[in-house]
Amino acid sequence: MTCLSEKETDAHDAILSSIERLREVAHNIAGNSRDGDDALQELFVWLFEMEKSKLDKIYDGGGLLWYCIRALNLMLNSRNSRYYYKYKKYYEYIDANASVSSTPDYMMYSGTSTYKYLEKIDQIVDELYWYDKELFKLYYYQGNTLHGLAGMTGISRTSIFNTIKRVKEYIKTRINEKN
Repeated sequence: MTCLSEKETDAHDAILSSIERLREVAHNIAGNSRDGDDALQELFVWLFEMEKSKLDKIYDGGGLLWYCIRALNLMLNSRNSRYYYKYKKYYEYIDANASVSSTPDYMMYSGTSTYKYLEKIDQIVDELYWYDKELFKLYYYQGNTLHGLAGMTGISRTSIFNTIKRVKEYIKTRINEKN
């Protein structure tokens, strides 16, 4: 069953006429209206940024609605989608780190304030080799992703991951030494 009428000659018009059907599908895939609406909005941005010739080719082949539904499914279920990085990742982080106390457990035992621990971490980071220090700062202080850093720097994602992992382990051992 298709929502696209025979009269429509333009792919963009076909997409706009299918909004209600796509909204229903997005809500069903997402399981709630907020995520469904966010994914639908991201789908429309993506489709309207797509090359017109590519979109027309999909439309002429009769698979535009299927293509949109497949794209919604991928957006809502993939950790590599633009939707995930724009909407879902932030909330997953918030949900995973939500607790009654805003101070992590390892900072509470000695009565030391969070700022003192952050100062200690900054001091430890300043001791690092320049390469490790800069990657750590780019990753944590500026909030870049591993993939984004790899693209910006030309360094492989695996190398960046291993460096960040070693720096985190080093910081943990140094904090434990000082306490």
